[in-house]
Amino acid sequence: MDRRSIGTDQIQYTRLVIDLENAFRSRAIKDQLRAILRVPRLLDEQPFPEFVSSAFVRLAEFFAKLDDRSFQRRMFASSQTETKDLQKAGYQWEQLIFNYNVTRYFIYKVFKQSDKHLVKNINVDKIVMTIFIILGNQSNDPIARSLTLRTLGCLSPLLTERLNVQHGIIQRLDSHVLIEANAAIYAADNICSRSETFSTILCEKLANMVRADHVSPTIKLKLIRVFRHMHWNLDLAHKTRAICIDLLEDYMSEDFVLTILQTLTCLSSKALINVTSQVELLFEYVLNDSREKVISRGLTDLTMLARKDVTFHTTHALKLLDIINTTVESTIRVKALQVLTILFQRMPLLSRIMSTIFSETRRQALKHFNKCAKLLTESEHEVALAVLRMFVVVVTEVDRIKSISGSSISPEWDAYFENLDLHLAKEILTVILNLMDYNIMDKDKHAKATQYLRCLLSVCSLRARIVDSIERDLLNLIKVDGECANILAKFLLILSEDGILNSQLLPELLTLLESDEFIEKPHLFATLMRTVLRSASNVTMLKNERAAIVNDVKVILDKFGSWSGWNYHRNQWYLYTIGREAGRRGYHEIMKIVMKSLSSQVESERSRFWLEALASVAEAETNILVTINGETLDLGCLSHAVNLYTGAMAASAKTFHNRRFQEWFVQLRSEFVQIIQRTLLLLNHPSFPAWSQQSRTHMDVIAPVREAIRDIIQIPLTLPPFFFSSYNHTHIQWTTAPEWKIGINNFSMYEPKRVSNNEKLILRIDGIIHPGQYPTQRSIKQVQVTVFGSRMNYEHLFIKTSLETAMKFSSAAAKHAMININNERQLEVCQPTICTVPNNNNFFTCTALITFLRGKMVSDEMGFLNVHTVVIDDNNVPWHIGPDLSLPIKLYF
Repeated sequence: MDRRSIGTDQIQYTRLVIDLENAFRSRAIKDQLRAILRVPRLLDEQPFPEFVSSAFVRLAEFFAKLDDRSFQRRMFASSQTETKDLQKAGYQWEQLIFNYNVTRYFIYKVFKQSDKHLVKNINVDKIVMTIFIILGNQSNDPIARSLTLRTLGCLSPLLTERLNVQHGIIQRLDSHVLIEANAAIYAADNICSRSETFSTILCEKLANMVRADHVSPTIKLKLIRVFRHMHWNLDLAHKTRAICIDLLEDYMSEDFVLTILQTLTCLSSKALINVTSQVELLFEYVLNDSREKVISRGLTDLTMLARKDVTFHTTHALKLLDIINTTVESTIRVKALQVLTILFQRMPLLSRIMSTIFSETRRQALKHFNKCAKLLTESEHEVALAVLRMFVVVVTEVDRIKSISGSSISPEWDAYFENLDLHLAKEILTVILNLMDYNIMDKDKHAKATQYLRCLLSVCSLRARIVDSIERDLLNLIKVDGECANILAKFLLILSEDGILNSQLLPELLTLLESDEFIEKPHLFATLMRTVLRSASNVTMLKNERAAIVNDVKVILDKFGSWSGWNYHRNQWYLYTIGREAGRRGYHEIMKIVMKSLSSQVESERSRFWLEALASVAEAETNILVTINGETLDLGCLSHAVNLYTGAMAASAKTFHNRRFQEWFVQLRSEFVQIIQRTLLLLNHPSFPAWSQQSRTHMDVIAPVREAIRDIIQIPLTLPPFFFSSYNHTHIQWTTAPEWKIGINNFSMYEPKRVSNNEKLILRIDGIIHPGQYPTQRSIKQVQVTVFGSRMNYEHLFIKTSLETAMKFSSAAAKHAMININNERQLEVCQPTICTVPNNNNFFTCTALITFLRGKMVSDEMGFLNVHTVVIDDNNVPWHIGPDLSLPIKLYF
């Protein structure tokens, strides 16, 4: 968790605004353009509403000011002297014509790139009207009008109800200047996507323009695309569809058919009306039209509708299967297979086909599937891969259907799908073997092999019995000196993670790793060694069996790393990945040797401290495992383990990285071991047996407790995968936060706010989400702010670490959030308030209404309002990253 300061650095963005002002006033065009081009980056770095509004207002004023004649003359005068400098700076155009429209163009680009910040504006009227004034003044420059229209299109989120601006854009659609007409269409398209009012006004206008003879075909195509946004209400959608259907009958050229079909599909998918009619229309063109682009467009649109869970029938599936088996164009086949795959995933089409009720449909489908299976080896890569993905989905669906009680499957279908998975696996291995042939000069062979292996992994995950049939083949392929051996080894690694790989392969894998051929391939060696460790961790072993595995691995690693008795001398990075895997799988004896050796060979002190910390953790866990000595438990080993954990925490703290989770994890483990140690000391204390003899029950407890401790200690600790990772530093900075402070001798402190218990307090919280420096697979969907009252100040608890303080804070917030609103006896100060707001381009705002409870506090008693912040990712997983805040209050009556 990363706690950041609360509030906005007012001085910083005020200075930035002043810098922009000075650059805009410069007589040099290069300074002006540089200032303009800096704005998107500055907005991302300082996305505060005040700065965003100031920057956009200044850009809008500069945009409009460029119509001033004296300003234009000054720009023209300076342009000739700045040409060479601009060329060196990278500003290249076909012709270096530096006039005011060039500057306008870059301002338009800034608005387009920074559209995510528009919602943060607090001066919307000034921005919009400052730019719109160029259209209102009837500028005689068509380029200026075009850039103005495009800029207004970028401001579409702010124009949904501004009828005067909308009317001005509609007027420009009739322009005879091509660039102005195109710009007006661009602006109209953007606003239609956001405004029901504008769409309703524009619909009839567009219909008349499309039918007009004086409008060029190119403009008509662009106007037709705007119809895809006319989905705001049923009447508008029905009217728009009728217009497009009429156009489809009047315009039969390929470009118009493609555009109209796409427009109708978008309209149906958003309005969810006439969907069945649209599906039938698309199938009509797919089956009857001879133009390849039209057929391809129809299948693409069917894919879009299939993802919308639109109702399809078994007849549609049969038509698609027929297209796959009869067409010769690979593109058509692939797209038809994509549609069918989505349909089998999302709809019960396969169960209807497999049912014994429709025998003729079942017979036709089985015939088509037999033909499709032949495409795996007879077709090119894209088609074969699409067929394979479809069959993976089919196998998944067949297993689901069989698992449903009472489902009836015909015998011939049951027999066909019984061995289909094994057939698919064998075909995939055959294809990969062909790809590994050195005579095949294919630069994409690695990517293709990876795609095939992903499909094979899906099949193996469904039916683990396949692994027993193909694992030997996989090992044989790895033995071949081919280019895909690393990809196959990674596939085995994934299988071992899922526990699918047969543990009987371990001796054979270890034999392979002992050979000089594999030791000279460090990447392949490391992947296979990690596979060994993962597979071994999935099997329950006796103590001597585990020791044998550890000894074999140590011997092989000594050879791989050229062990000299003290250190490894080569392949250190690969050894680190193996040691890390050993820690994750509970083989701490291996991790200890690797990390201790590497810690003396790194140049960075941070890396050395981190490796020493890992070595101490591994040594501590190794001591815990040897605690059991026959029938007794060695307390000295536990004490030594605790000391090692203390050293690990000290070393981790010196890395200066954000590794607070690791410190917290080690601290918890250390405390757990200390609890075991104290329990054993209590059981071994001389007075304990004498005291326990007073009750037979106590004597009966001692043996089970010892046995339970023995069982716990025997289980190796597996370190979580993110134990070895540093954090991404995603954090929240509040731009508006509830705070009341006073300053005393340059010392800032909180002063309690006096509030009547009859009053209601309103807290407004605005904030910016700062993503980490590295991209992640997660995205923040919502921000949840919990406000609750307490008599305790959670910010100043006397706790060991800030992480522990944060956990206490989040635990208290979760407890108050679960309290029923009618159960006031568990509350201390006020009703808890929970605000969950969406993440709007890394900005959020919320308002909390605080209602104080009567009779909970005496007059002038100190209490606290606590604010806890949580972000929720796209998988609805909450992350307690803070910031947290406790505000003192005093209630008076």
